[in-house]
Amino acid sequence: MNYEAEIMEMKNNISHLQKDMAEIKATQPLLQKTLEKNIETQEKLSNTLHEVQLSLVSIVDKLKDQSEDIDDIKKEMDSNRNIINNKISQVEDKLQNVDEEGKFNIRMFLKNYFPWIVVIVGIGVNLISKYVKF
Repeated sequence: MNYEAEIMEMKNNISHLQKDMAEIKATQPLLQKTLEKNIETQEKLSNTLHEVQLSLVSIVDKLKDQSEDIDDIKKEMDSNRNIINNKISQVEDKLQNVDEEGKFNIRMFLKNYFPWIVVIVGIGVNLISKYVKF
């Protein structure tokens, strides 16, 4: 009897194992397809990432070129700004000189022509005193 119980237990175990095996056989094709799709997807993803990497390298190269161009433009603009500022300073200096030259400076006039003014005033007073009696 002891053997019969063990045999029954073994039959039950075999029955459970057969059920489990049937489930495994039933899900195995689906798992196999899923695995193949995952492998295919992984390969596509790998190819896509490689293409993205190449694109990024190209973009980085173009950005470096643009950065160098921008630096050159900045240098040129700085140079042009300095030239323009120098020209503006020269024009301002010339305008200031023209403005200074255009002003009538009475002190400078008297300093330069004082002896002549005294002589002319003296002659004028002398002529007027001859004709007008004080």
